[in-house]
Amino acid sequence: MRIVVVGGQITGSALAASLAARGAEVSVVDRPDPAGSATTRSYGWINSHKKHPESYHALNVAGLEHYHRELAEVPGVFEAVGHVEAAGAPAHVTSLLARAERLAGLGYPVEPLTTGELRALEPGLRAPAREARRFPREGLAHPEALVAHFEALARADGARHLTGRVTEVELGGHGAAVTLADGTRLTADAVVLCAGLGSSALAASAGLELPTVAPATGNPAVGYLAVTAPGPRVSRLVTTDRLNLRPHAGGGMILQALDLDVDADPAAPGGEAPTRVAEAFAERLAEVLPDAAGTPLRACVGRRVIPADGLPAVGPVDDAGRLWAVVTHSGVTLGPWLAERTAREMLTGHRDALLGPFSPRRLRGPVTAGGSAAHAPREPGEQ
Repeated sequence: MRIVVVGGQITGSALAASLAARGAEVSVVDRPDPAGSATTRSYGWINSHKKHPESYHALNVAGLEHYHRELAEVPGVFEAVGHVEAAGAPAHVTSLLARAERLAGLGYPVEPLTTGELRALEPGLRAPAREARRFPREGLAHPEALVAHFEALARADGARHLTGRVTEVELGGHGAAVTLADGTRLTADAVVLCAGLGSSALAASAGLELPTVAPATGNPAVGYLAVTAPGPRVSRLVTTDRLNLRPHAGGGMILQALDLDVDADPAAPGGEAPTRVAEAFAERLAEVLPDAAGTPLRACVGRRVIPADGLPAVGPVDDAGRLWAVVTHSGVTLGPWLAERTAREMLTGHRDALLGPFSPRRLRGPVTAGGSAAHAPREPGEQ
């Protein structure tokens, strides 16, 4: 089977590797400037922490467990370090307790932490903690290393990688084709859209609907991240009242402060955050992790890929199975697992039961937002 995968970041590279390993003839087309993609500007929290409805939670649990089962031994791509959350503000305490109770009821590992236990896990942390919980199965990914890993696997199994911008998808009686900006035309039995926010326009070029949330100032598809220079850092994912922190592959940390995202602008020149945002990150870092005070950092605008109703769109877009999509928020958590299941479905016709509610064809016509990714994350524990 000849398959063109449009998009070579986390979902696209993982899908290409899974398809090629199963004997498909795969061509991957990735744009020449992926540096600002959702994959490269991701917090990389592998979890099913606050995912609604339960069908979406189950999907993320499957993605999380796939990391433990398949990727924990691959150097440099996943760290099963767990996540601790320290709540000091009353609203955060209420939220944490409610989330912990819900997750425990779903069989998701949650452990209470005393102040002393929290201090033992993260000695440098000075965040207020009236309540604290540990989520031991959660971990962190290094997205760019993951892409390199899957791309190497795909190439080893014969996948072809092209650099270019796909401008059009055409559907024919027995297959599909894509046209690149330079005029190159690739024909295949099927095309898979793993192009994040660009997937919507490409589906439209084929006469099909695959709506996503268009990035706009302060909406759910846009948010700030900061990356610190090497220096003192936490050893796992940490959520506090006003700042989230995690280790970064470069020896520093990635920081997130969701309440700052209200004015994140997708049109910011070079994707750079305003100076005042970087200063706010620095101030909060000094409060939460005093040893890291003064560490240089760079703040940028990140993107989230969110289908119109907030839930994943995975599977055939058209009725004949010529155009497929793997478009989702939580793409770093879900991408490797979705890739395996989608490859199997494309080549054998077997659809995983967990994917039942997430067909892209549900997005035809009016769409009602309902998933946990459909609203802008602003509070601790959201993502």
